[in-house]
Amino acid sequence: MTDEDYISTKNRATGPYAWAYWMMILRPLVFSALTQLFWFKNLQKKSFINFFLIFLIFFIVLFSGSNFERFVIIVTSLHRNYLPSSWKFDEAWYLTPSLVILLFIERVIIYSFLVFTTWIISKKIKANKSKTANHKS
Repeated sequence: MTDEDYISTKNRATGPYAWAYWMMILRPLVFSALTQLFWFKNLQKKSFINFFLIFLIFFIVLFSGSNFERFVIIVTSLHRNYLPSSWKFDEAWYLTPSLVILLFIERVIIYSFLVFTTWIISKKIKANKSKTANHKS
């Protein structure tokens, strides 16, 4: 790690945008902790609380992730640059909204695929259990 990398990392972790850096670092831990809540019997029931937790996990994964990492990298890199000569607009500024929309659609498709696959698997498991119960009778 060079001195510039060390200074940049230290600035991100302790500077004015430290909240964003630590949120980015701790996000996977929060996600893992939330998914582990489903081991409790009370949360395995179909209820509004269960739906809310699933929605919360989906929201955290969908809207943070790489977009939040981009925010941390760009904002913490540029927040100390006050020279008017470096105030430029990105030439591809018009692509940003479409990129965000495409990333959102991609993640919704992946999430839907995973939910559908889980539903199919659980349906087959239930069918196998009922066949086994019928054979034993």
